[in-house]
Amino acid sequence: MKNTLGAISCLLTFAVYASEGARYRYAELRSGEAFVASRALCAGSDVSVHTFDSYITLSSNSQSVRVDDLSVDPVEVIVGDLWGNRRCFVAVKVAQGQVNESYEVYDISRGLKPRKITGLTLINPDFTEGRVQNGYREQAKWNWEALCYSELSNRPYVCEVRRFVTDDLQSMKTCPEQGGCEAEQLVVAGTKNAATAEVVVRRAVLLDRGAYGFKPRSSYLIKGDSINLVGYHDTGDNLYFMFTYKKGGRKTTAWINSSDVQLTSKISR
Repeated sequence: MKNTLGAISCLLTFAVYASEGARYRYAELRSGEAFVASRALCAGSDVSVHTFDSYITLSSNSQSVRVDDLSVDPVEVIVGDLWGNRRCFVAVKVAQGQVNESYEVYDISRGLKPRKITGLTLINPDFTEGRVQNGYREQAKWNWEALCYSELSNRPYVCEVRRFVTDDLQSMKTCPEQGGCEAEQLVVAGTKNAATAEVVVRRAVLLDRGAYGFKPRSSYLIKGDSINLVGYHDTGDNLYFMFTYKKGGRKTTAWINSSDVQLTSKISR
């Protein structure tokens, strides 16, 4: 597609996306190219991105900022209402590895100079349900971090953290705007449904976790018993679940080897 912007004629690759309130445009730009976002896309603000050999400029409200030391070519930007809250942002890709892509984020407010949001990096971002979701790989497992936007502090904050324990199971923490996170819980991957499991061996010995590993109790569960999974510990060689079990008005909390159980609450495929 050919765009003529003043004296600049350039070839751009771009696409427009809309997802659960968020509306944004993705563009790839090479040196000498430029991109202009409409007021409709950017919450009433005119936004332009101009690329040069080793830097770009972001312009809005007749004011500009320069972004240096870009290690990607072509330059990739995401422009629009990323949080679905009628605000405009520009995410600039600043680094790319084999797995992760990293973006810095600039706030575009009407009448003000574009402002970098300090302390914020988007990693492989996804935009859904009024959140920006970071996804990054660590120790061969995917982590997910949901960023909500605080109208009180006028910046994003981490509102949910997820880590894959198995393909069907995630640990999840929810974090309020005021700070601090709630206790970790195990949920079905991609949902907020509590994880449950069923014993699949004839006898599953209950375990206590100590400073030097796991020690067996004299008690056990039998095949078919249902448990609620509430925590986990991965030694690298084996995976253990902390669980609760209720029977006859009595509640038991213990650990169990993951090989002794099978998840009964699985993600829909």
